[in-house]
Amino acid sequence: MPVAINYSDPAFNRILADLTAEHGKPTLTVCWIHEETAPEAALQAGAITNGIFWHVLGSAVADPAHPDRLRSQRAHFNDALPGLDYRQIVLGFRLAPDGTARWNTNAEISGDVGAGMDNDLPLNFVGIVEPWSKRP
Repeated sequence: MPVAINYSDPAFNRILADLTAEHGKPTLTVCWIHEETAPEAALQAGAITNGIFWHVLGSAVADPAHPDRLRSQRAHFNDALPGLDYRQIVLGFRLAPDGTARWNTNAEISGDVGAGMDNDLPLNFVGIVEPWSKRP
């Protein structure tokens, strides 16, 4: 049963608790939360997941100037929620034939996140993150 929840809703924790009480813990969660806006919201969603947790992350986690971001994000979840089956999908960008870069469209993100889930790898990318200098 798909459920869309807005993490910026002040009642986010109550909504998660109500959904869990009514339907049980989800066996699959796809979580796209802007960490700088709500840093603990993804952990809260992971805490109620009884299955695979797909964490969709912005391209900033792949910044070559900060090569430990992806690993530290994974470690943060593994430390806080050791039983969680945690997976990462990083949103990148696309290069046009003329070399210009653009962000992924909503349709590309949806389709590629789904394909990443089908690949069932611990780390997937939507689009590309290199060359970093081309990032829009």
